[in-house]
Amino acid sequence: MGTLNRKELDHLERRELQLTILAAAFVLVQAAGLAVFMYPLVFLHPVGNKWTLRVAFFGFCALTLLFVGYLLDRQRTVGKLKEHLLAELERNVNLQHQASVDLLQTMREGQAGIRVRKSRPSYGRQRSRPSYGRHSK
Repeated sequence: MGTLNRKELDHLERRELQLTILAAAFVLVQAAGLAVFMYPLVFLHPVGNKWTLRVAFFGFCALTLLFVGYLLDRQRTVGKLKEHLLAELERNVNLQHQASVDLLQTMREGQAGIRVRKSRPSYGRQRSRPSYGRHSK
């Protein structure tokens, strides 16, 4: 697994934040446009019960602001989760690297022990080796 490219990740985070802000701005612009068209019907020329229309108008404005707040809160939550995930990934990479170093160290220690055992003479056995080569006449 390669190292994490923090510069590229930070650039992607900025782009994601920019897209979220752009989406929130679009929602606000569309809501403001609708509110501008609703205003004359609600306040200047009300038809029927004027309080019902005013409550609906202010309810629409409040729901729009709540939706934008929710959008920004979700962006913040996802950003925190990504940071936590990247920290865990970096921790796992470091632990894997440390485990590899430990394994190599134990392998070297084991090979050194084998070399020491091979270099010691064995007094209890005979060292005669059979000859498997061709015999000349």
